[in-house]
Amino acid sequence: MTHSDDIGTAVGDGVLESQAGHIARIYPHIARLIDVAARRSSAWVTREELINELLLDNDAKKLVDIGASGTSMTIRKYAGNTIDWWSADYTKNNKEIIKIYRPQYVREEIDEKDAYWPVSLGLAPRKRKVWINNASWLIRNE
Repeated sequence: MTHSDDIGTAVGDGVLESQAGHIARIYPHIARLIDVAARRSSAWVTREELINELLLDNDAKKLVDIGASGTSMTIRKYAGNTIDWWSADYTKNNKEIIKIYRPQYVREEIDEKDAYWPVSLGLAPRKRKVWINNASWLIRNE
């Protein structure tokens, strides 16, 4: 499935919801789960952690299930795509829905993947590099 507003998502009883409508319903959950995970771990929240959070949260998982049901993707793959849409929209800052959330988060790359930190928690944990076997390795928090 591509990230396009003209693609429908199954909602139930054969009713389709636009991709934009689905995003409008799931992005608030992603934002909430970034906050929850960052508070719990005091660490940057990575894509993989967000996928796990989406699948463990009952309300968010219902939306992922609905979205995945209209595709041939697994639920985990669809959850990952949803996080990727969030990241792409965050980068482009071209959708009204992401403009609500963008000022609330700082984004960094951790192990070449996007990770988020809520501004409301203050300064983000510092990243530092250490050398193991003559290869740079990124430590997420100090």
